Amino acid sequence: MPELEEAVRLRQEAEGTKNGAFVTVSLAHAPVLAELHRRCFEVAAEGAEAVPGEVWGGSAWRSILAMPGAQGEILLEDGVPIGFYMILVAVDGAEILALGMLPAFRRRKLGRCLLRRLVAACIRLRVLKITLEVAADNGPAVALYTANGFKTLGRRREYYRRGDGSSVDALLLGRSVMPDC
Repeated sequence: MPELEEAVRLRQEAEGTKNGAFVTVSLAHAPVLAELHRRCFEVAAEGAEAVPGEVWGGSAWRSILAMPGAQGEILLEDGVPIGFYMILVAVDGAEILALGMLPAFRRRKLGRCLLRRLVAACIRLRVLKITLEVAADNGPAVALYTANGFKTLGRRREYYRRGDGSSVDALLLGRSVMPDC
């Protein structure tokens, strides 16, 4: 049975976690997404400041999930939500609205797994280009996106407001879904 064990290991590795499972989001997941978003973004990634006031509550998530083109997945470990992504698809483009991983699960390549699943979803949806905004001081997120083919398209000055009244620029990043031929 070594072949079967190897096949299971490869499948688990491709999913990004040994016991990971993905759930497609629906309107019923608004409270789960609100809590995940709060826990992922109120404690900022190493190298970035926390962003009080930037966390979306349940009503914001219900509005997002009700939009045409809203798509996403939640990553579970042992049945517990640990990460997620949410995109908004319009015509042949997708905007990443959010991608987050609980702090205790960072630095395990799970964010990369989420991003790859997001890109795979975009391919299935026939999306040609993916864009997003990210705080310029969020080094780990910027590194994740640039390592996965995203390029800087522009900058929005003083876009994100911090709890202390300061602001930080947003980088507008984008990439083609299909590789250059």
